[in-house]
Parts: sequence; C-alpha cells; structure tokens
Amino acid sequence: RLSIFFKEADTVRQRIQILTELERNMEGYYGSVRQILRAGTDGRLKGIIGPVSEILTVDPQYTVAVETALGPALQNLVVETEADARQGIAFLKSGGYGRATFLPLDAVRGESVSLPELERVPGFLGVAVNLVRFAPKYRGIAASLLGRILVASDLDAASVISRTTGRRYRVVTQDGQVVNAGGSYTGGSLAKSAGILSRRSEISALRQEDGRLEQQVSEQNAVFEIARQDLDSAEARIRPKQAVLEENQRELVRLKVELQNRQRQYDSILEDLRKQQAELENLRKEKENDLSGHGQLKAAIAELEDRQPAVFEQIERENEETRKLREENETRLHEKNTLSLKKVALEKDGERSAAELSEAVEFQRTLEKESESLSQTRREAEEAIAGWERKIQETSARADELSALNRRHGDESQHLVIRRDELEQQVGRRRAEQREKAGDRERLAVENARLTERQNAAESEQNKLIARLWEEYELSKQQALQLAGPVDNVNACSAELNRCRNQIKALGQVNVGAIEEYEQVRSRYEFMKAQILDIERSKEELGEIIGELEKSMRELFAAAFTQVAEAFSELFAGFFGGGRAMLTLTDPEDLLNSGIEISVQPPGKIVKNLTSLSGGEQSFIAICLYFAILRVRPSPFCLLDEIESALDDVNVGKVGRYLRTMKDTQVIAITHRRGTMEQADVLYGVTTQQDGVSRVLTLDLSAAVAAVSK
Repeated sequence: RLSIFFKEADTVRQRIQILTELERNMEGYYGSVRQILRAGTDGRLKGIIGPVSEILTVDPQYTVAVETALGPALQNLVVETEADARQGIAFLKSGGYGRATFLPLDAVRGESVSLPELERVPGFLGVAVNLVRFAPKYRGIAASLLGRILVASDLDAASVISRTTGRRYRVVTQDGQVVNAGGSYTGGSLAKSAGILSRRSEISALRQEDGRLEQQVSEQNAVFEIARQDLDSAEARIRPKQAVLEENQRELVRLKVELQNRQRQYDSILEDLRKQQAELENLRKEKENDLSGHGQLKAAIAELEDRQPAVFEQIERENEETRKLREENETRLHEKNTLSLKKVALEKDGERSAAELSEAVEFQRTLEKESESLSQTRREAEEAIAGWERKIQETSARADELSALNRRHGDESQHLVIRRDELEQQVGRRRAEQREKAGDRERLAVENARLTERQNAAESEQNKLIARLWEEYELSKQQALQLAGPVDNVNACSAELNRCRNQIKALGQVNVGAIEEYEQVRSRYEFMKAQILDIERSKEELGEIIGELEKSMRELFAAAFTQVAEAFSELFAGFFGGGRAMLTLTDPEDLLNSGIEISVQPPGKIVKNLTSLSGGEQSFIAICLYFAILRVRPSPFCLLDEIESALDDVNVGKVGRYLRTMKDTQVIAITHRRGTMEQADVLYGVTTQQDGVSRVLTLDLSAAVAAVSK
C-alpha cells in the first residue's frame, strides 16, 4: 500500500507541474501583459493590480461559461487610475512590447441587467456577474465585463432565453456554447482544462490531493515504523527461545542414542533368557520321552525333580548375576562415555596447548626480531645524537656570530625607526588630503544623481505628454508644436476641454462596425422574414390537409363504430344465449378523442360494473368484442394464444364452433382445451423423444376422418 501511495503522489505532483507549466506557457502568449506585470513588480510602474483572471473567483460548475464569456478579456489589466493606464501604454510603446487593454478602477463603470421575466425560463442560471465572486472595489469592472452576459444550462435553454430577450444579450452555456446578440451561434468542442480558471481550479484540487496523499504516506510510515519495532521486539524474544530449542534438540538426539543402546542391551538379555527357557523345555521333553520306555531313568528323573528347585534357584541366581552384570555394564558404559568425553576434552586441550605453544614460539621469534630491530634503532639513535651534538656546537658558534652582527645592526635600526616616524607623519597628511578630495567627489556624485533624476523625471513627463497627445488627440510631438498657439485664458480653455470630454463620454463606446453589422442583420432579417412567410403558408396548407383528414377519419370511425356495435350486440346475444350488449361513445361530439363504454347485461343479471362479473364472463365479453371487430374488418391471418383458457367447456365449444365459421380468416390457435382442438382441421404438437431433441407431430383431422370412414 505504501508503494501505491507513493506512485499516486508522484502522479499528482507530475500533473501539477505539467498544468503549472501549461499555464506559464499560456501566459507567454500575452507578452505585453507579462512585461507590464514585471514592470509593476520591480517598481517602474505604479498602480498595477493584475489581470482580470486574478480578481475573480469562480465555482467549478461555472468556470467554462465564465472563461467563454470573458475570452481574451481574462488578460485585461486592472489598474488603479487612468494615469496608471496611460503610463502602462507609454511603457509598452517605448519598449515595443505590444498592446494591452487596461481597466482603470476610477473610470470603468458597468451595470448589471435585471431580467425578472427569465426567472421562470427553464435552464436560466443567472447573469454572469452574479455567478462570480470578487472584492467590492472591483464591482464596476466585473459589471462592465459580465453584467450583460446571461448563463444557461444548455444550448436549448440558451436559444429560448435569447428569443425571450429579443436577442439583445449574449447567452453562454455551462459547456462553453454561445448564442450571440443578434442571433448568431458560436460553439463546438473545447480542450479539457484549456482555460486559466479551469487550470487554476484543477491545480488547487490536485494540490489538495497531494496533501492528502502526503498525509496518508506519513500515516503509513508511522504504522510501518511501529510494525518494524514490534518485529524487532518479537525477534528479540524469539532468539533466547531458539537457543533453548536448539539445546533441547541436541539433548533429544543424545537421549535417543542412549535409548538405542539400552534397547540393544535389553534385547541381548532377553535373547539369553529365551535360550535358557528353550534348554529347560528340551529337558522336559527328554523327560517325557524317557518315561515311556526307560524305567531305569525314573530314579534319575526323580533325582532331577529333586534337583529342580535348586536348578531354579541357580537360574534365579544367574538372572540376578545377569542383572548385576547388566548394571555393571551400564555403569562401565557410562564411565566409558565419560572417559570418551574427557578424552575429547583432553585432545582439545592438547590441540589448544599445541596451538598456544606454536603461538608462543612464533611470539618468541617476533620478540627476537623486534629486539634486533630495537638494537639497530638504538645504534642509529646514538649516531643521530652524535650528529645533533655536532650541529649544536656549530649552531652555538653561529649564534655568537649573529649576536655580534645584531649589535652592529642595532644602531642602524634606531636610525630607521626615526625615518619611519617621519614617513608616517607624511602619510597621515596625505590621507587627510585624500579624505577631503573623496568628500568633494561624493558631493559632486550626489549632485549629479539629483540632476540625472530630474532629467529622467522631465523625460518621463515629456513621454507622458506625448502619449497623452497621441491617445486623446492622435497628434505627434511635431504636429502639436506646429498647431500650438498662445493661450489667453487657461481656465476657460480647461473648462471647454472638460465639457468636450464629458460629451464624448456621454456618447458611449463607438461601434465602428455598426454599418457592416446592420447590413448583416438586415439581410438576415429579410431572409428570416421570407422563411416565416413560407412557414405560415405551409402551416395553412397543412391545416387544411389535417382538417380534411380529420373529417375523413370521423366519417370512417363513425361508420366502423356503428358496424362493430351492431356485430358486438349480435354476437353477445348468440354466445350468452340472450341478454343485451352495446358500445357507446363518451363524447359523441368529438369522435377522435372520445372514449368507448361497454354496457352488457347477461341473461338473468343486472350489471352496473364489469368488475362485478366473473373472470370467465369478462374473458367471454372480450372475445365477443374481438370477433365483432374481425367480422367488420376481417383479417387474412389470426393467431390466438389461449384466449379461451378462463372459459368452461360449454363456452369453449361455442368459441371453437364460431372459429369454424370464419371462412375469410385463417386461424392458428395455441390451446390446451379439447373443445377447440375438436374444431380444428390440423393439429400440431411438439414432443421430446430423446434428451435435447424436439420433434413436431402433425395430425390432419379431415384426412383421419376420411381414413376411418373407409
């Protein structure tokens, strides 16, 4: 189980790494967004909050719908102010990093639609902005992106919602299909976990699974460690018992050997006893033989009989001596075993003594070698000491010479110390001058940095002004310089500028493709209008055809019903021997939707409900109705499966005789009733004469009757 857990944990980690790498590669497609985020992180740009995908939290069931609704807008950048957006655009433009869409919190304002009439539409899940979670300060951005997008459970529900709202809103399904405003459809298959939100949810789930597996691995490791400790303790308890068991096994082998020896001794003594008894039996036989023909031996026999107690005593004494000998033999055998053990022990002691003696001889040889080595070392040490003594004498002489030389250099050293002090004073003055120069250099560097910073700020402000000129007026720097003129009243110009801006904002977003979209919608409208007119004409024609068919169906049904009712009444009276029966319509005004009531009254009975009749009577009524239908509309072929099984023999005969009268219909009846079989022309039966082998038997009754009559 531990190996399985480890494999699962490795698989989950690999999936997390793969999904994280995929998300990183996906973000690589948005190079401009990555550059902006990096610039915001290192401090070059301020007010960068992050992409839209990071400010929204979506439940897994709505992830695909929200990703489809937002599309590329998931990578739109949220910033604090409009100034931050302009600064980001200037940054992208200056570095050639591409383009990006910025959503300033102080400028983007969106509204969420409210459509209470859709609450009753099946499959309507809500407005997309209400299905995501975000911080309150992002309400305007979320409403701007998702406030006019509706979410449905499937494409059928989305189509109904789009028609209900007049195709004014975009509708997205949970599986990513889209019904656009205006009626166009967008859809198909989506790659699994293709969106950032989907991958983020899956990564979070996999990380939770990884944590769970790690915890299981830790628990299994703890269990494994406890089991290993228990195994060690069990082995520690088993080892002494194993030693005792081995000792007992050795003792058992020894006792078996001793038992075999004792058994052999007992068998030997028993064999001697049998020999003595055999000799005694021979003597008795000889005695009996001699009594028949040798009277002279009677005295000897009497003497032998007199000596018999003594012989028995002698035998007892011999037995006692044999027992003593056996005991002595056992004692000597025990002493022999003891001596053998002692011999073995002495042999081992002798071997051990010989080994020790060999080791002692070898050790003595080693000591002799070491003694010779020490003697050699001593001689070498004495020679080395003599050499060191000579070196000491030479060193002493050299030391005297160096002492004299040191005294001579002492005076020179004092002069050098004085010179060194003078040089150190000069070095101190030079260092003080150097520190002053370094301070001046640092002040100049600070002033240079301040001026550089002011220059960078001025250039940044100039870039902002140039970017603002291009964004708001689409003017380059050179064009602005050419158009620039003197301003008499700055406040009046600012007021006029703000008024123009407000008017532009009031216009809302400009749809540059409105003309092309209008042409497409108009052509689609004309096409759909023509289709609707065609459908209405077809509907009218189909209505006329359906009216004619219904009229024919009512006429045919009325005629057929009248005939079946008459036939049913006639057959009922014939089968039951009287009574009456009728079929009536529950709604004569609406023949095609009317029900049919069956009213019967057998002879001598008053029936208010068919359920009060017996099972046989109910079956007989159903048979009458079926035969009435066949009389009105005969069928060339009819198969009956034990329809008369609930009838008595008299009624079975009636049914069989009526079947005989049906000339226009060929009837095959499956039955076990004799009355029905008597009316048949041909009988077919199935029998099994052998195991697993069925055989069909055929009997032609008309042929059989003809054969009997001959």
